[in-house]
Amino acid sequence: MNIQLTEEHEMIRQAARDFAQNELLPGVIERDEHQKFPTEQVKKLGSLALWE
Repeated sequence: MNIQLTEEHEMIRQAARDFAQNELLPGVIERDEHQKFPTEQVKKLGSLALWE
């Protein structure tokens, strides 16, 4: 089965990937060690409005 993403879906996928790499990856080990929820990053993720 070959599933092809639409251009819009591809843009959403890329935006989510960029966000994860630029916002979530930095500090992930420290947050994990201290069991800290990434509240500020989740707020930023919500502002991207990747879903409606």
